[in-house]
Amino acid sequence: MFGLWFSIVGLIFGALCSFAAKEKNRAQKEWFTLGFIFSIIALGILYLLPSVGVDPVDTDFSNADDDISLSVTT
Repeated sequence: MFGLWFSIVGLIFGALCSFAAKEKNRAQKEWFTLGFIFSIIALGILYLLPSVGVDPVDTDFSNADDDISLSVTT
């Protein structure tokens, strides 16, 4: 009976970790496995990690209207 309970809980947390990993641009298969084995611990660690490919420091786009001019001399 314990094996069935462990499998159901593992599948639930594996699916939750896989979905959260997709939202944070991380590897879904690896996080599914970690979620299956470590359940709530893996999910907590995943939510604490920053997203991959997003620079949290450079999110100020207030200077995005600045023109960049290139001068070509011949």
